[in-house]
Order: sequence, then C-alpha cells, then structure tokens
Amino acid sequence: MKYTLIGIALALFAYSCAAPTSTTRPTGLPDDMPDIRVLLEEGSGSATIAVSNGVSVKTEAGMTLLESNGAGKVVVSISQRNVEIKLEPSGRVATAEGVVVMVPKGASHLGFNGITYAGVIGVSAVAGGKLRVTNTLPLETYLEGVLPHEMGNPGTDGFDALKTQAVAARTYALGRIMLRSSKPFDVFAGVQDQVYKGQKWSNKHASSAVRDTRGMVMNYDGELVNAYYCACCGG
Repeated sequence: MKYTLIGIALALFAYSCAAPTSTTRPTGLPDDMPDIRVLLEEGSGSATIAVSNGVSVKTEAGMTLLESNGAGKVVVSISQRNVEIKLEPSGRVATAEGVVVMVPKGASHLGFNGITYAGVIGVSAVAGGKLRVTNTLPLETYLEGVLPHEMGNPGTDGFDALKTQAVAARTYALGRIMLRSSKPFDVFAGVQDQVYKGQKWSNKHASSAVRDTRGMVMNYDGELVNAYYCACCGG
C-alpha cells in the first residue's frame, strides 16, 4: 500500500514532543488509505459484539457464515479449537476455523465492551482456549479515535496542537503497520502504543485536525521517524 510521505521540519517542546513547524498539504494521495488492525482484547474465553442494525459474520476469506438484519448480539466462544458463533436473539449458530469477521450492514455499528467502533471486528482463537479481538478500520478513522484520548479537547485555541498531534500519531501508527505486517495485529489499543477508544468521546476538533492533515507524516532522509511522544509527563 503506497502512502505519501511529507517531510516536516521539527522543533522541540519542553518535556515532550517534536512538532512540525510547518505543514504542507500532500499531493497525489491514494483514495484508499491503509487499514490498521487494533488489538482490543486478548485472553478472554468469550466475546460479545453488540450490533445496532444488522451484521454479516464472515470467514477471513469472505464466506458468509451468518447474517442478521436488526439489532442484536454476536456471541463468540471457543468450541474445542474452533470459534463458535451465536446470533442473538435468533439463536442461529455456526462454527469456523481461523479469524471470524463481523461486518456491519449499511449504517449499522458494532460495539465491544461498551464502546462503539467503526470498521469491522475480527475474533480468532489463540493458545490456551482464549480469544483475540481486533478492530480493523482505515488509518485516518483510527486517528479520530486516538486524538481525544491522547490530548483531550483543547478546543479552537488548541487546534494547531491537535494537528501536530495528528501528524505524530499518524507517523507512529504507519510505522507500526509497516513493522508488524506479518503479525496478527498492528497496534495495541492502550498505552503500549496509542490510546484508542473507537468513537467514544470523539469530538469535532480532533476529527477536523485529522482531516486537515490527511496523509501527512514526518520523515528523515525518506524514512519515517520514530514519532514517540508522551501525553502527560514526557516519559
């Protein structure tokens, strides 16, 4: 997946982040921004995915296992070494190997542990009879779920700071996508990487900062920088 790299000059802030002193709107960006795979949970023996208005449950290869057309739940558990899926309230069940993907229908949304997520949710079995739950979505949409939890909502006065944060978070995330391409997920949803909570507490300022810097990343000599930053204490 190609992704335009924009060189950005850096200035150091006390205690913390490297921030671009100027930004350049990227040109020639592909319409299809890369997806990112976020680990939401690993270790539980079951997972319940809330569905607002319809879902297709598919294998990783795209074969449809189950479908629903209204609000309900998808309950996933381990059956021997396979994944067992049950739709509620219909009670229909299916069993599959590998990754099972929940794809929302139309304007439907998926929820997990009380948080609503864009994109799709995948569930797979891991060692010890446990499940891995991941959220796969476009990188730019992911960033809209990161900024409010790494920087809060500084409002209009802090909009330039939000744009700086968006560039740093995008650079970091894209680096992890490239680094972990052979792994089952790209980033953790917590402080191991960047705090991500789906659409919870999303706000217009953070979303605008992501959109205004779309595709902008920091690089040095044509390579992505390691865009480490700290939300509160400079490490």
